[in-house]
Amino acid sequence: MNSSMFEQHRAKILDALAAAGATSGIAYLRGDVTKERHNTDVELSFRQESNFFYATGVNEPGYHAVIDLDARTARLFAPEIHADEAVWIGAAPTLDAQTAQYQVTVAHVPALPAYLDSLAPAAVHVLAHESDLSALGAHAAKADKSKLSDALTTARMYKTDAEVALIRKANEISEQAHVAVIKATSLETSEYELEALFRYTCHRHGAKNQAYLPIVGVGANAAILHYGRNTAELNQAGVSPHALVLVDAGCEVHGYASDVTRTFPAHGKFTPEARHIYQTVLDSQLAVIAALRPGVAWEDMHRLAERVLCQGLIDAGILKGSLEDCLAAHAQAVFFPHGLGHLLGLDVHDVGGYPAGVPRIQEPSIRYLRMRRTLEPGMVVTVEPGLYFVPLLIEAARNEKAGEFIDFDAVARYTPVGGVRIEDNVLITADGYKNLTTVPKSVDEIEALMAGDAQ
Repeated sequence: MNSSMFEQHRAKILDALAAAGATSGIAYLRGDVTKERHNTDVELSFRQESNFFYATGVNEPGYHAVIDLDARTARLFAPEIHADEAVWIGAAPTLDAQTAQYQVTVAHVPALPAYLDSLAPAAVHVLAHESDLSALGAHAAKADKSKLSDALTTARMYKTDAEVALIRKANEISEQAHVAVIKATSLETSEYELEALFRYTCHRHGAKNQAYLPIVGVGANAAILHYGRNTAELNQAGVSPHALVLVDAGCEVHGYASDVTRTFPAHGKFTPEARHIYQTVLDSQLAVIAALRPGVAWEDMHRLAERVLCQGLIDAGILKGSLEDCLAAHAQAVFFPHGLGHLLGLDVHDVGGYPAGVPRIQEPSIRYLRMRRTLEPGMVVTVEPGLYFVPLLIEAARNEKAGEFIDFDAVARYTPVGGVRIEDNVLITADGYKNLTTVPKSVDEIEALMAGDAQ
């Protein structure tokens, strides 16, 4: 990756710190370390701490970074890898090679205390959640946790062109994986086979890591929002012809996430009931995406999604009464029990969802909204409405106000559908939006893929 990308990131961090009144001292960031399974020496897959990667581009364990606010420069401190360790993990590049790679001076970790002494910083800005300041020595007493986390949040929320390109690439690879899964699905497959195919397709196109644990659920499993067991056979006893398969999965590229969900019929064709629920969710998503632009409040987008979903449930006979009465009773929330979407970046649920002092809206469904902000250019958001038939929520609604607007006999006809979620990743631009996700999602496109009629 080009080191200029991270130089630009550091400039954004410094500008955000300056806006918060921090123009002198240093910012200290501690990279992650190699971790093992409990009580073993079996290493877990390394994933760099996102803030550290954002500021440095270093994707190796054991590093420290110091950013000099006065000079607007940075220095990295790398772990020393001695010969006996290098036998197991390989020799480290020379310090000169690392300096050339990262375009900042790199020294070994033991040089950190003397460097801090030479700077004699009046303040050491550290992340609010940082619990290990041991590398700072006596300078740990100057730690200030009040500004750096917010500065990084501000910097990370607004994506540069280079960041957008990586998110787009992650989406392109995830598209190939989603299409492969849709094409391969039949009653002879299983959730675990489809997950394996998704991971394989991403890996063979250069994306080794998933941005989160894939969700692959058929029928009732598709109604579990963060289902992750992925163990069922699609031809399990009693699988309904209405049953859908929900795949929520996305790879990451150089740490940048994609987060894509597609839902499709286990039997290859949507039944009328499944088609209605699916089309309602798709109509909701398309309505929201069309409305995205700078200045729009995210909670308003959630409420727009709710209106379309609610009307679709009324049209199906699942809800009864007027649209406004159903919405007032939060009847749609029984079937749409989560927020519309979230920010996306180095983390799948990226930083910055709630500014300081902004509370959650304490109403069904929208209370789970992961972001309350006004959209601005450079933000990347997920748009992921859904409808789910969750027996626990449906039964609970019988004793709630929402239950007065639910036809439970109609619900029983639709329950075998399981759940539907459709999710795209969208960049907010100066004059609107750009959808970075191009996985097919119309009913006709999906059925054609499953029939082998589309490339």
